[in-house]
Amino acid sequence: MFAVEPVTRLRRFIAEKAKERRLGNLFVMAGFLHAVPLPDGFADVMITSHALGWHLEEEFAEFERVVKEGGYIIHCPGPADKASELTSPPWNYCSAKYYEADGPKRK
Repeated sequence: MFAVEPVTRLRRFIAEKAKERRLGNLFVMAGFLHAVPLPDGFADVMITSHALGWHLEEEFAEFERVVKEGGYIIHCPGPADKASELTSPPWNYCSAKYYEADGPKRK
């Protein structure tokens, strides 16, 4: 598993949590959603969490580049504001609800 995070402090946090939980197969790397440091067709599944939308067109092109054909891209944007944007053209993603401690979110 790979975690891509642009903020050094958060990369350290992710790595520490992985170590605490003995997740030896989690690799944390620097990067941005619009410039993922992984090769073409690398991932079976890509999940974004509360990070979507700074460079939406570039990000989506990058997700499609990195995820294998037939793979899955799951966005958990948190607040519903981005979810509605993702379900309309040109993106046409489907949407579902999930719950966090502070209430319902969309994915």
